[in-house]
Amino acid sequence: LIYRYSLIRAMVDIAHNMNIPAPSYPRLLGAMPFRMTRSRPHHQLRQPSWLLELITSGKLSVSIDSGPWRVFGVGTGILYAPDTMFRERLVARGMVCESLSLFFELDDAPPLIAWHDFAPPYRVIDDRQRLLLPLVEQAVRHQGLPGASSLLAQGAFLQVLGRLLTAATTGDTIVVAESSSGEDLVTRLDRHMRASLGEPLSLTSLADEMAMSESGLSHAYRRLTGTTPMATLRKMRIDAVKSHL
Repeated sequence: LIYRYSLIRAMVDIAHNMNIPAPSYPRLLGAMPFRMTRSRPHHQLRQPSWLLELITSGKLSVSIDSGPWRVFGVGTGILYAPDTMFRERLVARGMVCESLSLFFELDDAPPLIAWHDFAPPYRVIDDRQRLLLPLVEQAVRHQGLPGASSLLAQGAFLQVLGRLLTAATTGDTIVVAESSSGEDLVTRLDRHMRASLGEPLSLTSLADEMAMSESGLSHAYRRLTGTTPMATLRKMRIDAVKSHL
């Protein structure tokens, strides 16, 4: 015990002497509910920070950078990059749309390098399994309150970022999903490929099996393994042939 304490003390002293900077973390600037009862189609908004907006009821039509209008409903949302111009309006007269929003800033800390994949101006969020929504609700509920509540809000916010990073994709849509078996993406996909070596598998069929887009699957698998799903499939087939020979 004395040795362990001395070792920890020495590591702390070395860190202080080397002037190692403290790690930087993302900052939750605000979290709030929003209720739209009338359209403002000609009012352009510009958000100076990152904005995550999840739709909780009704439907919302959004135009980003003067682009075409797209409709978002319950279980979907949008992740806006800073300084993105956008407009919002209701899909139909008399309809009410409610959403929850997180406003935050990010530093260039190593864990957040993957955020460069979320290139401006936005990404569509598909949260059909409601993995993000409870966390965003907790951040909204505790944001701005004193004491332990501020830690709960920050903790929920960091979990939201973790979910988004786990589902990182270079495509238009980020699908936040989790297998009911609890297996991670690589384990599930490798197990499926091993069980189907004799079938005419393609990237499209593998993406369908994982309920992801082809680009999203390729990017996520490469980020986790350093290679592509099809390269892994070829190696599995070669190894199977070798074992038969």
